[in-house]
Order: sequence, then structure tokens, then C-alpha cells
Amino acid sequence: MLKYLFHEGSIDLPEGTRDDSVQIFTIPVPDVLPLSLTIRRQVRLPEIALADWASADLTERGRRDSTFALHWRRAHSFSGRSSVIAATSYDRGNETVGQRIVYVDNGRTCIILTISVPGEFQSTQLNMTNSVFGSLRLTDPE
Repeated sequence: MLKYLFHEGSIDLPEGTRDDSVQIFTIPVPDVLPLSLTIRRQVRLPEIALADWASADLTERGRRDSTFALHWRRAHSFSGRSSVIAATSYDRGNETVGQRIVYVDNGRTCIILTISVPGEFQSTQLNMTNSVFGSLRLTDPE
């Protein structure tokens, strides 16, 4: 049995249930526009190195959206796990959306955290982004 916890409560799900949930949060930042945080999970083959998997995902994003730009990407570690963090952007109508994307190895899945802002990141938004990402604590993967 899988006990799934969420802010308002929990539910028990049968064995074999795969978590494909997506969470979206709006995070206020004083004096500037808020951050949008999306957390999602994606199944991945564990024999593919996380860096290669993240690179392929970023390449696919660029293939699907000609306005997508990868500004930088680097290896990182969150909560003791192999991770990749990337700075990206894309155009949405008449505005650019800035993003920081973190890919975290979770065994058979990859946890992907994306923080988005309209335009370019302001310093207070980057500080909040670093605080949110730095607070990440993970349970042991299945």
C-alpha cells in the first residue's frame, strides 16, 4: 500500500501505483512578480546517466519549441543525490519566460523541479529560487 501525503490530507493507493503527479506552486517574492514552481516526476532508465538523460530532455524541449534557449547547465547535488541544474528561457507570446530547472536522480524516476518567472530573474527571485531548491529533502527511492 502506498500512502500518498498532500497538504490537505492523504490517500492510500494500491501496490504498483506509479506517482505521475504534478504539483504547481505560486511563491510570493517581495516587490517583484512571484515564482511559479512545478514539481513533476518522469520515469527513466537507471542505466542512463542522469546528465545524459537531462541533456536529452533539454534537447527535446528545444526541438519542440524554437524559442527555447539553454543558457547553461551543470552537475550539482541536492539532498545527496546526483542532480543537474540548468538555466533556460522560452518565449510565450510577447514575453520571455526565464527558468531554472533541476533534475534529481531518484532511482527509476527523475524528479524535475522548474521555477519560472516572466522576463529575466531579478536578484530577489534568484535568492528565493536558491532558498527553495536548497530546502529540498528527499526520501529514499523505491
